[in-house]
Amino acid sequence: DHVALYALANDYFVVVSHLTRDRATLLRALDEIPTISGGTPLYDAIVLAYAEEFHQRPQERNALIVITDGLDNQIHAVGTPSEVSFPRLHHAAGTMDALMYPILLEPFTRVPPPKWAREATVKMQMLAQAAGGRTFSAGSPDKLAPVFPMVAEELRSVYNLDYTPSNQDFNGAWRRVEVRVKQRGARVRTRPGYYAR
Repeated sequence: DHVALYALANDYFVVVSHLTRDRATLLRALDEIPTISGGTPLYDAIVLAYAEEFHQRPQERNALIVITDGLDNQIHAVGTPSEVSFPRLHHAAGTMDALMYPILLEPFTRVPPPKWAREATVKMQMLAQAAGGRTFSAGSPDKLAPVFPMVAEELRSVYNLDYTPSNQDFNGAWRRVEVRVKQRGARVRTRPGYYAR
């Protein structure tokens, strides 16, 4: 596998490492990331990460693993908000050549959490569903370790299906697709459809 590493800190998107198989270099780079603070133009960071690596790799098995509290500055006005609106990103997620797996951190101590925190979580779930992935919950950064094997297992069970529609009018319209399996007890998660292009 190739892995790239990005960080979002103090409103800036930082390319820590482009795609590489060099685990030692990745681990060193990870150790050198400073304490992260400040606002989060999260939606822009997702678009930039995709554009940096995956846009030119449509035939490969790609995945964006986003470790975040889900809070873009558009939701809770602190720092620089993303230029990309959530509706545009949600639309784009359904066309990206990458699955999306947000790992949601929950730094909120209030019970129930504030409304904007719940909104952030729902929006990340929507992005994951549109991109054919799913969300994971880690609670806090020091509880990430048990989540990574679950993400790895998820990535090992991804299959590609080819589909040729009977409607050959590629007019850009949204078309819903449902995949069913005959195996009892098996669960299938797919993108809900595609744009006919």
